[in-house]
Amino acid sequence: MKELIYIGEKFTLTLPAHTKIIIGDKTTTVYEVENLLSASTNIIVDTANFVSGNYTVVSNVNGAISISAVEIVDPLASMDALNDALTMIKEIDQVLEDRAKNAISQITINNKTIVNSSLDSLLSLRAMYIKKVNKIRGKSGIFKSVTVFKGG
Repeated sequence: MKELIYIGEKFTLTLPAHTKIIIGDKTTTVYEVENLLSASTNIIVDTANFVSGNYTVVSNVNGAISISAVEIVDPLASMDALNDALTMIKEIDQVLEDRAKNAISQITINNKTIVNSSLDSLLSLRAMYIKKVNKIRGKSGIFKSVTVFKGG
């Protein structure tokens, strides 16, 4: 089973003979399928009605149970989080630029005031948001690393 499922995608799942798969948690079953045949079968999983969140996948193959985790993601919500993180990086970059010019001693970002923060704390905050962007985008993220040159 996949570890990351986007709501709205369709994918093929091969079910061995006498297999039952359940995706859910204590209170919610997101998906359930069973193959009672004595041969493997392929099914198409339609995720249009899935609910985003972190769930457990329980596979019962001829009485042998295996458990794994899956994250179901709403791609539209991911884009909101990505846009928020990119906005934060842009605003932190502006603070860094202003600090380099000694233009300001404080700035308000998303209703939070940063007062004379050190460059190191701003750079670590920026690095944190870059990691968040890369996590949201997956392995194809545009940010590979952050290089900081400090003058002496």
